[in-house]
Amino acid sequence: MRLNFLIPILLVGTFSSFAQSPYFQQQADYRIDVRLDDQAHVLHGHLNLIYHNNAPEALDTLYFHLWPNAYRNQQTAYAKQARRMGETDFHFAAKEQLGGIDSLSFTADGEAVTWSYHPEHIDIAIIILPQSLPPDAQVEINTPFRVDLPYIFSRLGHVNQSYSITQWYPKPAVYDNEGWHPMPYLDMGEFYSEFGNYEVSITLPENYQVGATGTLQNETERQRLLALSRQPLPEEANGAFPPSAKAFKTLMYSAKNVHDFAWFADKRFQVRHDTATLPSGKTVEAWAFFAAEDQDYWDKGAFYVKRALEFYSEKVGEYPYPQATAVQTTLGAGGGMEYPMVTNIGGVSSAESLDIVITHEVGHNWFYGILASNERDHAWMDEGLNSYYEARYAQTYYADSEGDGAIDYLLRSTPMNEREFGYLFQARRNLHQAPETNSNAFKPINYLVSAYILPPLALDLLEGYVGTQALDSAMHAYYQKWQFRHPQPGDLQQSLEEALEQELDWLFEGLIESKGHIDYAITKVENQSQSYRVEVANRGTIESPVALSIVKSDSVLATVWSKGFSGKRTLRIEKAAGDLLVLDAERHAPELYRRNNSYRLEGPLKWIRRPDFTFLPAATNDTRGNLLWSPVLGWNNYDKLMAGMFLGNHTLPEQRLEWRAAPMYGFGSGKLAGLGALHYNIYPGKNDVLHRIRLGITGQRFDAQVANLLNREEQLGYERLQPYLRFDFMPNPTDNTYARLQLRGIWVRSEFLELHGGLEPPIQNYQTQWLQEARFTYEQRRKINPYQWTAALEHQAFDGVFGDPERYVKASFEIDWNFNYSKREAVHLRLFGGYFLYSTFRDAQVVSPVAFNLSSNGGNDYRFDDLYLGRNETEGIWSQQISRRDGGFKVPLLNTFGLGRSNSFMLAVNFKADLPSQAMLGIPLKPYLDIGYFDDNTTIGDGPTFSDQFMWNGGLMLELFDERLAVYFPLISSKNIADQLEIRGNYFTRIGFQLDLQRMNPWKLLDRQEL
Repeated sequence: MRLNFLIPILLVGTFSSFAQSPYFQQQADYRIDVRLDDQAHVLHGHLNLIYHNNAPEALDTLYFHLWPNAYRNQQTAYAKQARRMGETDFHFAAKEQLGGIDSLSFTADGEAVTWSYHPEHIDIAIIILPQSLPPDAQVEINTPFRVDLPYIFSRLGHVNQSYSITQWYPKPAVYDNEGWHPMPYLDMGEFYSEFGNYEVSITLPENYQVGATGTLQNETERQRLLALSRQPLPEEANGAFPPSAKAFKTLMYSAKNVHDFAWFADKRFQVRHDTATLPSGKTVEAWAFFAAEDQDYWDKGAFYVKRALEFYSEKVGEYPYPQATAVQTTLGAGGGMEYPMVTNIGGVSSAESLDIVITHEVGHNWFYGILASNERDHAWMDEGLNSYYEARYAQTYYADSEGDGAIDYLLRSTPMNEREFGYLFQARRNLHQAPETNSNAFKPINYLVSAYILPPLALDLLEGYVGTQALDSAMHAYYQKWQFRHPQPGDLQQSLEEALEQELDWLFEGLIESKGHIDYAITKVENQSQSYRVEVANRGTIESPVALSIVKSDSVLATVWSKGFSGKRTLRIEKAAGDLLVLDAERHAPELYRRNNSYRLEGPLKWIRRPDFTFLPAATNDTRGNLLWSPVLGWNNYDKLMAGMFLGNHTLPEQRLEWRAAPMYGFGSGKLAGLGALHYNIYPGKNDVLHRIRLGITGQRFDAQVANLLNREEQLGYERLQPYLRFDFMPNPTDNTYARLQLRGIWVRSEFLELHGGLEPPIQNYQTQWLQEARFTYEQRRKINPYQWTAALEHQAFDGVFGDPERYVKASFEIDWNFNYSKREAVHLRLFGGYFLYSTFRDAQVVSPVAFNLSSNGGNDYRFDDLYLGRNETEGIWSQQISRRDGGFKVPLLNTFGLGRSNSFMLAVNFKADLPSQAMLGIPLKPYLDIGYFDDNTTIGDGPTFSDQFMWNGGLMLELFDERLAVYFPLISSKNIADQLEIRGNYFTRIGFQLDLQRMNPWKLLDRQEL
């Protein structure tokens, strides 16, 4: 029964802040009976719960999680988060792939209760108790329930008859000294639950193998699994599901002092078993369940579980449970997911990666399972601490392993590791978030950086400062004090400070609770008789410990540590026969910049280290810098083949000063050509509006036409410089919006042939232009229905066609919007409007070079924004290259006729539609339609009619890489376009193509990686 009118009353005061009361902890003891219907993919269950109120106050209301309802519709918190994260599978799921929980009928001590759904979350229930539950009392809650199992989009569900049964039963939210913690189910953002004891019976066809939380009570079934574990693996993997047995079995599981129960069932599971021996001599069973197709990796799965149990028991504290299980499943949420005593693992690429993922997930039995922090609010407390020990495990067993992935290749020339790279990728750009952030408030990449990467880097620094043994001892003390409880960040800090006798505000307030950063620098060195006096400046915002070392050939000879400080401090280190003085030589600290961390003890340039000469692609060498290089080739119709060298330092992670140059020699023109860029990044620091200011300049030079005047043929080129100032606004982490304002000037010097009078041959001269533009761009980069709009204002004063001074101010607005009708397909709409706010040539009888254009090509690209293979060609294939500027028409029109060009204003609409990929056999062929109107004031005599100024064109386009490369086949046109296409010649001369080299620029793509 649902009485929604009670909800506003219930919520009043429920979450109100109150003085922090002493620590207490509720207990929830479960008896669950469940039956799996593997034909309908449904669970039929009954919950019996004894809820113990250990709070100092009476409770009138209980909050329950009904997390299967997260898959009920597209309006749940999970569905909204999935869309925000760019995961579209659930959004476009078929109705039969959805799921939910129903058939609920709650009673309390045998009496029916009033309950309702949370007003915002259908996966949270609010139960009104018939009588208040006083302190030190208990209530018995009963309800039947039925779960429609969804297809696996996240954690719960099935793929055919392979089942992952997680977050599946009605479960009370945590009530602690901060109040109630009801939370909707999320994919990015884990859980917080009450400890208790579980007795669970599972009924299903008897040919299923099951891996679960708890201890299996059926000895016959246990012996069957042991027998399976001794069988050889099949010679051929068969992924087919055998028919389900008609007979059923009921498996009984018992689990003590845990806060969740999960189980996994599959008829195809292979089984492996091992036994771990803990430091006390206690033995623990280790199990692995897996499908035959991954058996080459998983054959040692139980051994990996065993080794992880032994490692964590030694480093953190002894494992208290009788067994641990790893299960291979289909998993939508990450590479693995932990539950008490059981973990499920998704796809892996090698035995080593399987070992590491199993170790990480088994390790969560400590950091989540036993030390049960609030994962939703403090994700770093389980993921970060666990990742630190995972890294130590990898260092123990895979120290000499050589990675073979793209990241490993990128890092081949730098001492930074993958974790440092991930942190610096965000922190250098001021886009990171503090680890102490609610999970649902993270940008997805920052959930990785802040929960998994930065906390272990912080613990690395603490380990380096206090020593490994001291840190392990402190963690043992934390484990002993807080096992089977709910520690908060302050409890961890207090426990570590007491054990280490150290103040750790630099770690918790600095690295965990803020976006602060570490950045020390050597500023002065005095060479004394027996030692070096080294002045060190703290240029960061965190007063963390710092190490000063003497290094010779990458070997550390001596090290002294100093407590953190602000400003400057002089450190003293005894002399040794080294080459360098280095801060943080062993890379314990997540330091933002390291170029100023070293000082050469020999040689004239003591502050400078030779940069690495590195072939592209490569990450920044953060200790000495890179000079990146690569041969480069180019071609256009004037310079012909161009060959040269790329040089630069522009790579990842981002640096303050970045540059790149690609000088080339044109074999057809005999001239130098190429492109270059230089910019300086400024990060405003504690600024909620801007995350970066970029001051830069770009340049390019190419030949652009062949001129013929009085029988003199000359290749003519242009030079272009673009200084700019760009303001990148701080993106909202819970959104996918990005905004920037760019102020730029464009200086272009173009060569032309000029008559000098009489019969003298024409001479080469130059004309220059200097224009200024302000452009604001707003992007919504979500995966479903993304859009972008741009508003621009441009000014220029120049000499007109007849030498008269001209001036204009023009404004334009453009919006691109995709309307998705399936996961991969969308209808695309683009609108453009442009108007000359002021112009000295609005009513001129000639079209200005700076006019708006319905069809954009090299001949009307007066800003030289785009790159063309034949910029000024009027016939041949290269004259058919167009660009998506202004009106965006996809047809090659000749500039000489003035069709589609306006000195006044222009409006255009562009449509294109993705066709279903299955129907098109994967061929990216799309229909398109362009409609536009241009105001033509150049006509002498009677003004043009509406039909003269109204244009439309449609056809089919073959598109690759989001229209960076496209071919346009016109099929229908307005008469004015058809007449001009007739002049061009046969049908093949009317086909347009786009090769957007600017959008293919890899450095511009890097600049967009603001995930």
